[in-house]
This record gives sequence, C-alpha cells and structure tokens, in this order.
Amino acid sequence: MKQMFDVEFYVLGLLRFDKENEESVVLSDEQLKLIKDCLSTKIGGKLEERDPWLVFKLSNTTDLGKKIQDILSGQEIQEKQIQLCELGYYHHRIIFKLHLSLSKEYLLKDKFKILREIREKLHQTIRKFLKDVFNSVNENIINKSHGINLNPKILYIYTYPLIIIYDGVKLVKEVQKDRIFDISTTTFFFKIPEVKYRILLRSHFVRISIPGMIVYADKEIDNLIFWELVNGIYYAALYSKKLQDITSQKSIQWDEKFNKLNESILCKLSSYLNEGIVALEMQEVGNRIAWIALIISMASILVLTVISFISKII
Repeated sequence: MKQMFDVEFYVLGLLRFDKENEESVVLSDEQLKLIKDCLSTKIGGKLEERDPWLVFKLSNTTDLGKKIQDILSGQEIQEKQIQLCELGYYHHRIIFKLHLSLSKEYLLKDKFKILREIREKLHQTIRKFLKDVFNSVNENIINKSHGINLNPKILYIYTYPLIIIYDGVKLVKEVQKDRIFDISTTTFFFKIPEVKYRILLRSHFVRISIPGMIVYADKEIDNLIFWELVNGIYYAALYSKKLQDITSQKSIQWDEKFNKLNESILCKLSSYLNEGIVALEMQEVGNRIAWIALIISMASILVLTVISFISKII
C-alpha cells in the first residue's frame, strides 16, 4: 500500500488599488458588497461567509475548478486525491487553497520537481483567472459606486505561492545525499522549531525561492506558526513589493514582471521568518526551561523540608 502525504497548495494574493500612493484605501460596506456580488457571479461555486472572509468552494463545475482539474489530470493526479479546493476574499487579500493527497513516490520524483511544476501551472492559471475576475469587479465598481469619494479601482494583484507538505521532513531526509550539493543549498533554506506543549521539539524545514515557499513539516504545524508563515509572506514579501513599486512611482501594468520578487525581498522574508518565528519559539523554550527549573527547585525544597522534619522526629 502506498504511503500518502497531505499537501496544501496556497496562492496568497494582495490587491493594489488606485491612489494608494496618496492614501490608504479603506473600502466601505457598500463597496465590499459590490465586490462580493461580482465575485459570486464570476467565480461561482458554493459561497460560505466565514466572517470576515468570503470563501468559495470550487468544484469541477466552476470555471476555475475545471481549470485546476485539467492541470492535475495532466499531472496524473486523480479527482479522488483532491481533498479541498477553495478561494477566499477579504478586503485587500485573496487566497487560493488546494488540498491534495499524494504518494511518496510521486512527491520524490526528481527531488520534488513535479511539485514545483504543478505550483507554476496553478499559479499562472490562478493569476490569469483573478485578472479577469477583478477586471469585471473594476467595471462594476466604477459603474455603480456613484457618490463614493474614492474610486477603488484595482490596479494589480501581487501573488506568492506557499506549499506545505505534512510529514515532509521525512522526505527531505531521504533525498539528502550530499551535504553541499543538495536542494538545501540551492536557495534560502532553514529550520524553524516548534515547541507548543510537548517535551520533544518539532522542527520544520522552510525553502524560500522566487517562485514560492515550500514548508516540509514535521507531521503537523501549530496554528500560530502557520499564521506567522502566512502573515510573514504578506508583510515581508507582498506588502514590501507593493510599497517598493509605489515608492518607485513606476506606471504599473498587468505584466508578470511586476509580480516577480527580487532578492532583497527574499532576504527580508527569510530574515523575518528566522528572527520572528525562531525567536518566539526559542523564547518559549526558555520559558519552559525556567518553569521546569522552578518546579525542580520547589520539589527540592519540599524534599529537604520533609527530610528535615523526619530527622527531627527520629
């Protein structure tokens, strides 16, 4: 029986609105409702309001769902291996999520190369789809939002893929044959610890490159670390790229070159995750050691007190 691994593909998206170089764009309830109605029409699928997010369940009857299914079929992934496919929207953010069940043999083909190929195809397809969706949103907003001071035209969508392979640490260790000539040294690659409420630490491997981030998890990932990873990508990568473009005052067009992260942003993202997650987790280790030391100290005092009491009786 084949060993199966849970793999989650995410495409994290950040919208850039018109006039953001002059002031922050805060959408009104009316504008958000117009966007919601337009997204519902263009995306299709079952809509779930997971406050404050709008989440669309993408079956293979929806336009994007069909495109995703075609990509996966071309990569020999069966429909039964698709656990979940969703697209969520909130204000400036839009997130695509795909949950697959893939075999060990499939993942290890050419040292995860097939996984990176799927990521690239999914990313391109989702960007093209979102471009069409938000062009339609722009038309609706401009036509209907009369009397609203700020015209929230969407100029661009910055996106960055994230892949999480649960129990993927095992796979990395299997493909590591050489200390220097290895996937670990081809780009930013580091380990983040996870403490939580366990005696033994978990450690996850993180690989950051221009095409995306891959997390090889040690079994599961704690929610706090997951949120740090996601928001770290938004803060250190997507928002940084948007601000970089706004500051440069370039006339932005829908061109893929504007979505490409440069090396300075990759360095910032890597540094942020290292200094952020690692520091927080190591602080937790320190707190735990201090707590254990306190318990041992109190236990020692108690033992000495009992011994002293017994010696007096004797």
